Amino acid sequence: MDRCRPHALLVALTVVLLTARPSRSMCPACTVLCSGARGPCGITNYRGAWQDGKSCVVSRVEYPSTEEELVAAVANAVREGRPIKLMGPMSHTANRFPCPGGDKSGVLINTRDLNSFVSIDQAELMVTADAGVKVRDLAARLASSGLTLTQTPYFDAVTIGGVISMGAHGSGLRGGGGAVHEYIVRLRMVVAAPPNNGFAKVVELGGDDESRHLFDAARVSIGTLGAISRVTLRVERMFKRQVFLSVKGDEDLEDTLVEHGKEHEFGDITWYPSLGKVVYRIDDRVSNSMPGHGRKMEMAFRPQTVDSIVKRRLQEEQIQASRDSRQLCNISKNQFHQGIHAGAGFLNDGKSFHGFPVVGFNNMMQSSSACQACDQHCNNDDGQLSGDDQVCAWDPRINGSFYFHSSIAVPLRHAASAIGDIKRLAITNPNTLCAVDFYGGLLMRFLKKSQAHLGNKEDAIHMEFFYYRPGLAQATLSSSPVWL
Repeated sequence: MDRCRPHALLVALTVVLLTARPSRSMCPACTVLCSGARGPCGITNYRGAWQDGKSCVVSRVEYPSTEEELVAAVANAVREGRPIKLMGPMSHTANRFPCPGGDKSGVLINTRDLNSFVSIDQAELMVTADAGVKVRDLAARLASSGLTLTQTPYFDAVTIGGVISMGAHGSGLRGGGGAVHEYIVRLRMVVAAPPNNGFAKVVELGGDDESRHLFDAARVSIGTLGAISRVTLRVERMFKRQVFLSVKGDEDLEDTLVEHGKEHEFGDITWYPSLGKVVYRIDDRVSNSMPGHGRKMEMAFRPQTVDSIVKRRLQEEQIQASRDSRQLCNISKNQFHQGIHAGAGFLNDGKSFHGFPVVGFNNMMQSSSACQACDQHCNNDDGQLSGDDQVCAWDPRINGSFYFHSSIAVPLRHAASAIGDIKRLAITNPNTLCAVDFYGGLLMRFLKKSQAHLGNKEDAIHMEFFYYRPGLAQATLSSSPVWL
């Protein structure tokens, strides 16, 4: 997911000054556009463009609202011999994983409406939810019962089924680690079946029985094994977290990186290699009696005016056209200092930042998605957006933020070597990595070894970064062949 900053996600530390004029907070653009009632349909992601620049067309899109309807949708597609894939309402993934292929004959099943069931077991500390329930809504339901998910991705306007399928995660090496799929107790999945079994059936998989190998395959399966209909996860009694941000030079990053992940339960690291700066997020549990109602409102996930988004993008395009990397470096440096001064998205009282530490309940300290907090899933009927309207920075209806999104998982035993390699790139051309720092640097999150077949085979650090992507009509990137 990953966005999923992920997880899946854009992390530029920009301070956006919103105009005092009246404005509307707009729903995001739809990711499914059909000609006719059911199809054919064009499928895209939240940014309006897949990472490879290719299109995705399907014969039809199904919107089941119950497990029974999901079974029927899968059965019909299997009977017709059509490939099938699942997608959440906004498809927060860069790659075309949700595209079923099949030369436009495929069927897409959208989990937008599969979101009505949530059952909380206070005694066993578990929650069961439909696959289409958003992480944001699930966390709110749990909080109202005094419970919380241990880990979530940093962007929470994604479905729990999508999080499980794509391996979206937070950061941590303790307990179950940073990946949400490590907290699954069992899941229900609709799979293809022979004709004498109705072409589709429901299987229930758990981690403590003879189906363990299938359970481990179904987690992080990228939608290839079947359609997840319902998941059950372990939860905890609500707890508080305390966050400090420590800004240091990167001279000893190789030596401190692994220890930071082991010492702090929810700690992460953001590295700005062109600036030689590292932001260590010191993030641990504290007593619920500690005062504080803080929260994390990621700056890049806050609604911004169309005018401010377009202005920033035009500035970026002008820099790319001029090939003036020094200007990009200066802007990146200013953004860094402004972001840290503003708390890097942390708010002491939920509204404003006064200084660290920031203390708050777990469900408020990691995930956010304010620019996509819309009662409707999407809306293509807004007409022409005005400059005062507020949207996500990546909204495809405007000339806004457009970028490549890349990530790698490096085993902890090789983390120091990886840092050294990146430093050598920076030495070769000091301005090269400003393109990454312009988009918020390299976010490094810690992930524990997983039994999931497509999970990490050993403890690892997940490095995630964004960098400039030309508009689809532009032919070339402007500077470094590595980062720009």
